[in-house]
Amino acid sequence: MTVTTRRDTLATLAGFIAVPVASATALSRPSPGSDYEARFLALVPWLARVVPEAEALAERVHALYRASEEHAGDHPGWERPVQARAWAARCNTERERNGYREAWAAMSAAVSPIDVAVEPFMQKRMRTLSAVLWKARLASLIGSFEEEAVGDVAALAREGTLCA
Repeated sequence: MTVTTRRDTLATLAGFIAVPVASATALSRPSPGSDYEARFLALVPWLARVVPEAEALAERVHALYRASEEHAGDHPGWERPVQARAWAARCNTERERNGYREAWAAMSAAVSPIDVAVEPFMQKRMRTLSAVLWKARLASLIGSFEEEAVGDVAALAREGTLCA
């Protein structure tokens, strides 16, 4: 599976909680002895307020990045280094012009406190659907922990926790 495919999968999973699932208490009740999951889920009300803005900023950053590549034209291939460097320079010039760097700084400022708050939980196995879906949404936003989030989804499926 490619990085793009993993990110697409996580984006789809993250879309399941665009309207926060955490309000369904049966889904968000942690398994017995899962103190770390209870602490993670305690962050959900705050996350539900701050994550949508960070996601919107991230979408803007990605759109500006793609626009800079479209503006630069077709990539000539890295086997043509002179042309490839010229293409990269056109991309960078367009990113300076289109506000990409400012948008990236704003996104980074929005994502940083989220990353700091959730990082201690992202490598831990989550067992409730709500926690797993939030983990997938955050992995998609932060750009790391994708494998851990997919692993949690797979574990829920193996355990029969997910509906058929």
